[in-house]
Order: sequence, then structure tokens, then C-alpha cells
Amino acid sequence: MKRVALGISYIGDPYRGFQSQHQNNSIQEEIENAIAVVANCPIKITCAGRTDKGVHAMMQVVHFDTTTEREEYQWQRGIQAKLSEHICVLWVKFVAEDFHARFSAHSRAYVYVLNLQQEDLFLSRYSWYAGALDIKSMQEAALVLIGKNDFRAFQSRHCQAEHAIRRVNSVNIVQHGQLIFCHIEANAFVHHMVRKIMATLVAIGQGKLAVSAMAEILNTQNRKAVPGQAPAKGLFLKAVGYPSRMEIPTGINSQLLGDIDV
Repeated sequence: MKRVALGISYIGDPYRGFQSQHQNNSIQEEIENAIAVVANCPIKITCAGRTDKGVHAMMQVVHFDTTTEREEYQWQRGIQAKLSEHICVLWVKFVAEDFHARFSAHSRAYVYVLNLQQEDLFLSRYSWYAGALDIKSMQEAALVLIGKNDFRAFQSRHCQAEHAIRRVNSVNIVQHGQLIFCHIEANAFVHHMVRKIMATLVAIGQGKLAVSAMAEILNTQNRKAVPGQAPAKGLFLKAVGYPSRMEIPTGINSQLLGDIDV
């Protein structure tokens, strides 16, 4: 039995989300079906972190176990040939049996893209137009997120996590032309956490909430004070971090996503 890890990127909006829901049209099902053709048997994959309907990934990591003998390049070419144009296999790597795409990961990094230009036919699919924004206020408010905190106010009511205590390592907000890139890295995230944080930051940038609102929400854990959640289309899973001994490619740098290392 071999354990095989894959780096995957995908455009999320054609799918119901990453996780298989037995209704077809999930990213997980398409990848599993493609691998099964190459493996000549049914395959189940495990991912680093499930993404919602419409959320994209520059680097998602999955693994599966198989007794089928193939070289790494044969897995990559064979799987890619069976996938749609919306999913790309970036790399394939044989890993030790103790590697786990989810539990071995020590960090995840997301980036959210805001667009300052409303009428943009091409970028509107991958960004959120939120009008004029005070980036300095957003940056100031974001600083309180760094560190170990209880993020239950930013947690979906349907989240199945035992608790919402997470450690945010960094938050960076940078502007490149008409685009604003909001980068956030943490050990892990609860369901809808990034999108609810982004909705709060945007409300602060619009002047609808004071800069102090972020700290107040975090400290009081008041869900009702969170102004909804940002659209899925602007959110990208950018990188997954693993211990260096595992030699897993952790992510990619892209000028499309603000050219920020994670």
C-alpha cells in the first residue's frame, strides 16, 4: 500500500463545494473519479481543508492510499486527463504512511480579493466589488486578529468543529492597482471564518463600523454584530504548510493574488 499526495488548484464556482455530498458536482467526487480510472479501482481522498461552494484554490493538498503501481508522472498525467478544465493537478508525490493531508498540516493561508472597480467583466468572477475602502482602518482592525483567540463569533452555526479557538499567524492587506488582497494565515479555520472576517473588515473600510468593532466582536463573541459574510467568489485557498521533513510543496506565489509569500 502506497500513500500518494497531490497538489490541486481549482476554480470553485462550477461546483457545489469541495466535499462530496452524494449529489454529484463536487470537487472531491470529480478528483476521486479521475483517480479511480488511473488506479482501476475506487479511491477515497482526504483534503487539507474543505472549501465552500464557489471558493477557489491555488493550492489544495489531498492524499489517497493505493496498491496500484504507477510512477508519479503517470499519476499526474493520467488524473489530469480525466479532469475538467476547472481543476489542475500541480504535482504528485509519494509520501510516508504517517503523512495526512489534514492532520499533518500546521497552517493554512487564504487570500481574499477586493475590486475597487465596479464594471470589470473579467475580474468580477474572482473578486468582490465593495466600493471605496479605507485600507488603513482595515489594517488597523485586522491586527487584533493575530494570536490565539476564540473565533466563535465568526463561525458558521452549522460548523461541526468542537471549538473555535484558532491561532492566526498573520494578516496582510495590500493594494495593487484596483485590487486589494487580504491575506490571512492561521493554524486552521472554522467554517465561514474568513468570509465573516472579510465582511467585518469591509464594513470597517466603508465606515459602517468603527475600527474598534473588530476587537469588540472578538472579545464579546457576539455573532449578531458580524455584518454577514463576504461572497465566496473572492476567496482563494492559497497555501497549506507542513513540517519541512515531509518535503511537501507548501504553496505558490502569484502576481494575480498580490505576490505575497506565505
